[in-house]
Amino acid sequence: MKAALILLSGLLLTGCAGHQPNLIALDPQLGPISQQANQQVLHLTVQDLRTANYVVKFDRDKDAAELISPASSPRVQLNALLSKGFREAGYRLSESGQPSVTVELRQLLTKVHESSFSFDADSNILITVISRRGQQTLTQEFRTTGQQSGAFGADFASLELQLNKLLGEIAQAIVQDKDLNQFLTQEA
Repeated sequence: MKAALILLSGLLLTGCAGHQPNLIALDPQLGPISQQANQQVLHLTVQDLRTANYVVKFDRDKDAAELISPASSPRVQLNALLSKGFREAGYRLSESGQPSVTVELRQLLTKVHESSFSFDADSNILITVISRRGQQTLTQEFRTTGQQSGAFGADFASLELQLNKLLGEIAQAIVQDKDLNQFLTQEA
């Protein structure tokens, strides 16, 4: 009887620990934004150029990889975040015109390697920003990374928090970038 109870308890714990949500909620936030422009007009475009839609990849020792997609479009999330940031920085967004900023999301991925008793998670975000003003172009690359590790399986909520934190940080870095703002606000 004890053996059956122990086996049943082990199966229940394994079942609970193995259940992961199948979507990740992206809801990045910006920190304080300093004034960069005085109602300078700006056209903003955000593109998602990633080759796959998932944002978390679980690699387990012997099982097939598990891919977790975002609950909402990263392009839409990043566009909303950057639009808010540029407005707070003093820009007036327009549907067309110059100067223009094209934001290309190139990588947004957390790779999680799980073994029987531990996990390692590496998050990478890569964004290319192409700014145009008249005949001039400024191209910049923004990258941020994060790492987590621990005993047993990865905590899904902490992976979600880390991705949102990194997205917020990289968006803030773009909006507050000195070279970008100088390029956008220079006299033609």
